[in-house]
Amino acid sequence: MDKRSSLFRGRRLPWLGPAAGAFAGAAAGAAGVFIGLLMGFLVQELIGQFLKEKSIAAYFENPGLPAFAEAEPGMAAYCALGIIILARSLARAGETVVWSAEDAALTEPVLISASRVFPPGRVNDLETYCRLAASRVGALNEDLLAESLAARRAAFKDLDRLGLSLERLGFGPGRDEAAYIRSLLDPLCRTEAGSGHGGQNPGFDPWKVLGLRAGSPMEEVKSTYRKLAVQFHPDALQILDKKRQAEAARAFMTIREAYQVITHA
Repeated sequence: MDKRSSLFRGRRLPWLGPAAGAFAGAAAGAAGVFIGLLMGFLVQELIGQFLKEKSIAAYFENPGLPAFAEAEPGMAAYCALGIIILARSLARAGETVVWSAEDAALTEPVLISASRVFPPGRVNDLETYCRLAASRVGALNEDLLAESLAARRAAFKDLDRLGLSLERLGFGPGRDEAAYIRSLLDPLCRTEAGSGHGGQNPGFDPWKVLGLRAGSPMEEVKSTYRKLAVQFHPDALQILDKKRQAEAARAFMTIREAYQVITHA
């Protein structure tokens, strides 16, 4: 028997087999650890995305939520308002159209518009905002979204620009909707707002609520309302305690109703 034959039969190197087994086991263990870490990161990413979308959906249901955070203030509300305008523009006369989140005709123009008006480095979530807004467009409230956008962008003094950009999305049956939304954001604009918004509550004097003389010019009414609405909006009062936030919320709703009574009288 030659030396090589005895060598590989383990007579000269009895540790070779155990060493090879240990190496294979270590390699398999390392691969298992790597796969486990990778799966953990994927699961964490999925959970994070789920929680983020849940937070966005909750904001769309109640745009006054103070806890909602975004990379750039107002992006979610802007996207939702754009979706409302475009859905109305694309709707056929007299028909109720059910949109899905995959309708590119509804989401892409809004995505492009938003990417142009907000800083380029802070638009990572725009697609998510547009998709979620499109999936629940029938439940979106343009008044509350406009008020939230105004409160979140008050410090930037760019509501006139945002209102104009949103109005440019409207066409056909969506023109009135776009004009109305722009008038909420920019009360001094000369565009005629659409009708059919808001309700009435004749149990109080709306002029006194806004601190105006009865019959004041509509431009003054709009300007005063926007200032008060931004001042008392929940998004602007997060630093207050719960009791004062509740009082401000009641004042905010009273101001909003007074404005609706005057503008729809």
